[in-house]
Amino acid sequence: MNIHLDQSVVVNPAVFAAALDRNAVLMDVQSGRYFEFDAIGTDIWTRIAQPRQVDALCADLAEDYDATIETIRSSVLTFLAHLADKGLIEVRDA
Repeated sequence: MNIHLDQSVVVNPAVFAAALDRNAVLMDVQSGRYFEFDAIGTDIWTRIAQPRQVDALCADLAEDYDATIETIRSSVLTFLAHLADKGLIEVRDA
């Protein structure tokens, strides 16, 4: 799935998440699949607990991480597309 900067994303309410040190472990209740995120993935997951516009999410991450906005946008769009493909997030048009 292609994610665009003007779209909003939010976690799928059917996905259960738990913190484990700086990581997160997720379980998709509908499929029974488990996922684990590193610290940055966990940070993104936490930030999209409420609906967030993707461009605003990237801008916030650029303030907290040492990378260019272009690099962050590319990485975040790829990560969010992966989450959407697995049904872990909902994507909403602007």
